[in-house]
Amino acid sequence: MEFLKLYDEENRDILFNMSWLNKNFNFDKSTGRFENIDLFTFLENINSFNYEKDTIYDDIYFILEYAHDSIIHLINNINKEIKREHKIVPIPQAKELDQKTILWLSRQDGRTVKEKLKNNKIKAVKRYSNVDTYENRILKIFLKKLVLIEEKRVQIQSNDKLINKIRRWLRSDDAKNINEYGNIVYNNILLHHPHYSKIFKSYRWLNRLDEKVSTYSTTFIKQLKTIIKFELLTQLQFFTKEAKVLPSTLDKDSLDNFDININKTLLDIDLENYISQIKDDALRKKRFFKSIKNFAKWSIENKIKIKNEENRVFEIKTENTSQVFIDFFRLFPIAKIDNEFTNFPITIFQNIDNSIVNANNTKVINLSHEIYTLPEILKTYNSNILRFFLEYFEKYLKDKQLNYIIPDYVNVFKLTPIKKTINSYFPKSRNIPKSILAGLKYLFEGNIQDGDTLIYIQKNHDNDLYVTPLLIKYDKALKNITNGLYLEKYPTKKLEEESDIIDELNRNFNDYELSEKLLSKFLQNGIKGIKDQEIGFYKDKELIYLINSKSFSKPKNRINTIKSLFTNKNLFKKEYIEIEDTNEENLSNFEKLLTYEQDGYNLWKEHLPRLAMGDMPINGYFGEFVLVDDDSKVINGFIEIKSRFIIPANTNELSFPLIFGEDKINFEAYITSSQLPFKEDVECKLELKYNYEDETPYKLTFIPLITKYKPLNVKWREIKYNKCNELPFPSYPEKKSWSSFKEFISKKDNNKVDLLKWFSDDLRRIIDISEFKNNNSQNIIYIEDIYFDWFKDKKGFMAAKVIISGIGEVFFHQNNFVKFDRNINSLTFELEKASKGGYQAKNICAGKEIHSIISALAKSYRFPLHTIFNNGNSLSDLDVEDEFRQLFYQATKSALYIYLNDDNIKLKDEMFYFLSRLHSNTPQEISNILVEYSNEYSTFSKYLDNLAYSIGKLELKWQQIIFDNAMQYLNSSDEEMYSDALKFIGIAIWRYDMLLTKISNNMMDLIVQKLYNSLKLKLQEKRIYFISKQDNSVIIKKSILIRLELLLALIRFRDIKNDFLHPKEKTTLNYVNLVDNISKKVISNNIKIISIVQLDIDKPESFSKTHDLLYALRVYLTADTNAANGIKILGVSDD
Repeated sequence: MEFLKLYDEENRDILFNMSWLNKNFNFDKSTGRFENIDLFTFLENINSFNYEKDTIYDDIYFILEYAHDSIIHLINNINKEIKREHKIVPIPQAKELDQKTILWLSRQDGRTVKEKLKNNKIKAVKRYSNVDTYENRILKIFLKKLVLIEEKRVQIQSNDKLINKIRRWLRSDDAKNINEYGNIVYNNILLHHPHYSKIFKSYRWLNRLDEKVSTYSTTFIKQLKTIIKFELLTQLQFFTKEAKVLPSTLDKDSLDNFDININKTLLDIDLENYISQIKDDALRKKRFFKSIKNFAKWSIENKIKIKNEENRVFEIKTENTSQVFIDFFRLFPIAKIDNEFTNFPITIFQNIDNSIVNANNTKVINLSHEIYTLPEILKTYNSNILRFFLEYFEKYLKDKQLNYIIPDYVNVFKLTPIKKTINSYFPKSRNIPKSILAGLKYLFEGNIQDGDTLIYIQKNHDNDLYVTPLLIKYDKALKNITNGLYLEKYPTKKLEEESDIIDELNRNFNDYELSEKLLSKFLQNGIKGIKDQEIGFYKDKELIYLINSKSFSKPKNRINTIKSLFTNKNLFKKEYIEIEDTNEENLSNFEKLLTYEQDGYNLWKEHLPRLAMGDMPINGYFGEFVLVDDDSKVINGFIEIKSRFIIPANTNELSFPLIFGEDKINFEAYITSSQLPFKEDVECKLELKYNYEDETPYKLTFIPLITKYKPLNVKWREIKYNKCNELPFPSYPEKKSWSSFKEFISKKDNNKVDLLKWFSDDLRRIIDISEFKNNNSQNIIYIEDIYFDWFKDKKGFMAAKVIISGIGEVFFHQNNFVKFDRNINSLTFELEKASKGGYQAKNICAGKEIHSIISALAKSYRFPLHTIFNNGNSLSDLDVEDEFRQLFYQATKSALYIYLNDDNIKLKDEMFYFLSRLHSNTPQEISNILVEYSNEYSTFSKYLDNLAYSIGKLELKWQQIIFDNAMQYLNSSDEEMYSDALKFIGIAIWRYDMLLTKISNNMMDLIVQKLYNSLKLKLQEKRIYFISKQDNSVIIKKSILIRLELLLALIRFRDIKNDFLHPKEKTTLNYVNLVDNISKKVISNNIKIISIVQLDIDKPESFSKTHDLLYALRVYLTADTNAANGIKILGVSDD
């Protein structure tokens, strides 16, 4: 074996190089392979490498480490095979006979069997154990080589204990019966047996060593230069401030030929150029290897010219403690270990070349690659990424009890896989909410009293503030511990409050989306740590350092906002204190808390958030089965549930979405069992257990009252939804052609109506009014000194026939007067041909007033106007008849003249109403006025309807200006202002099907959020309805209806953005909750909903009481595709 020369004195430097490489590449004992590691892990290993002592790590060291257990097992449990042979033996010794026995017997002398066996012997089968198998031949060859190697290798390391066992075995009978020189076939035992496969792999590894050592001897100088390069990188990373090393993968072609390559990872320093200048002769000096660390240090200071003065090596001592208290989910974790506080370096991983690589303790964060952080885990709940961090911490904290802090805003159901993953690495782990640890400070200091409220405020990944109240309560058992006081933690709620930290961060990057992303990954304390430690960001080949940001003062007078979030009367009754805490105090309090727990004292309890199972059909709406409410208490780990649950017969599986706190969450309770389905309805009592620290804090069991059935355990799971491209959305009503308006189906009587003729008559009316104003109308008549000869008709009403010059006989009736006065002598009326010939007077006003004519016009023309000029219809359409087009232009000209010149306010307003609904056909004078009105909020609010109808297809510049102004008001924090903007969108969005395509993703997100806030506020009003003065019917408020109609329209945005309002999103779940609450109120109060959206829905009988609009909203929001197929939007009616 040529590689044995490796242990000769003159070849020790080659051995040292091999040891350096093997030791610094992590060896996986379970697979017998050196792992693919990243640059930073490699540098960490090099930093801990001892050039004086770590010189024994040749391949044999790792072969023995890998194969040791298998060697011990096999020499004590050698594999043997049972073989058969035939021998002539005395008859009493014959144990087994076969066909060969019969054949042998037939050939013996004698006529009978007795004669043939006269010698008292027979040919029989004899079985024996055989150790001379292919796998044992490999084993013996391998072990003999190890003994031979040991004779040379003992100079650097002795393995006497193992080698002596091997030697003893080689002298055994089993070993002697193995012919290692025989033929060898690589069988399944060598390939797949748990122990022989390791021997076989080690045997083949051993056989490659001659070639490997030969390669090493010819590339010795190259090896040393590689070692120097990485030693320089290591010292530049850990002992200098100026040198910036980027995290990277490690391109390891082969350990056999010492090929290790990295991409450009060192900024501003050409390390390769420096390495190439090192003379080979200097490297050939004897024992140069052991001076490499000093050589590298000298080179950095004298050649590269960088001060080697900073120590950034992270080390931790845990020998004297069994447990660790740690604030884990931060960018810079903090731990209390053996009464000392330890600050971990920046802890991140990155995805580089599709590999998750270590970037811990970096001085530069490379923004070209995806970043993973511990704070982000509590947003993504990605347990696979968490494992990389836990493996890192396991190096320092292995076999310790990990006591970690959890922020209060975290969803306990989502946290289950995170807790399970942590427990798989640290089985003895404990976890406590952060607010409790912060509140303990006040408990221990004794400056509070029973009934006081502590307020703890935290920020989450989206820079939202969350508030957790802690109520101070009394328990005499704690009198000698905390003066009898303990903490009761109330549910955490979001505090609607804005912060400008993202804007501040954006000053550094000029990229708002990136700033949001980094804040989400690092949190505010992480950003501060990066700035304090002067860690740079590498972006677009430039280094960016965070500039000193302004300090953010605590908002004043937010206590009223906080109080409004909590309805429990026990809170804020006495003094209230906003908690101020430090990391060190929290960790110390954690340790004290566990000490008191061991002594039997519990210093905190929980007032749990509301928990219910939703989507239970109740009287036509979706109701809830409440598990935990405001009166629930945890007693000895149990929560009493008084209500009973009935499992229906023939039900294979039960599942119900969960409502946690005030919101629906993306989890459901489900039951599967071999007992299901039951053949009968089965009533159950419910048992609920709770323990915050458990992997699954809530444990729910259905216990059937019929004793023949066993209890059913409820499980919690994340709800699985359709793929994004399968989410249903409502279709927009089909655009009507101009010819279809001639055969329009009336909603009142289902008869056909010629809408164009109807509207044409109204257009002529507008022309008539204009002509009347110019004293030349033939259809609106003003007459003075008229005399009536009144008589009573058959019904007792007054009537008269008057001959009017130039017209003839005109019939007047009491009911056609605005206010009947039989002594009237001057009046204005509309002349209309009577059905039996002649004329009749309509809309009769005293004097030269026409307000009744205006009212009649408004009642008549508005419906056809809205219906015809909808969905982008305009006079430029090719199928508009010329006669109608000319009539329309004449009426528009007349309306504009009236608006600009008349002083009748009611008439002017009606003409403005008419002209502002023509969108692209709106006269320029009116569009200019509309733009002017949209510029100021006061006039925008006053003329909101006119503005919303005017924008049509949003194709003209003036329409875009109006729309942009409306979006400005939407951006306001003023509820009245953004509510008006929502109303504007709610009207416009049902006027043109493609308007949604004009709205950006960011703007749509804003609309969705503002709509939710606005609708939620509307539902908090005492009533959501009004009483009709006409028939005393109960009707939903228009302010709520228009928001519901807007929500239905917004869901159509799924056609543009597949995952819009995805059912698993919190916003969508909140909308479902609102819709369910409205449905309940509508059904309970028998409220009518009169919507412009005409729906045709095939509903289940159980939801026959649910209004079509509310049913459709719930179906689309919950992505119930089957139910959505039964919904059709017939049209939009402004009747």
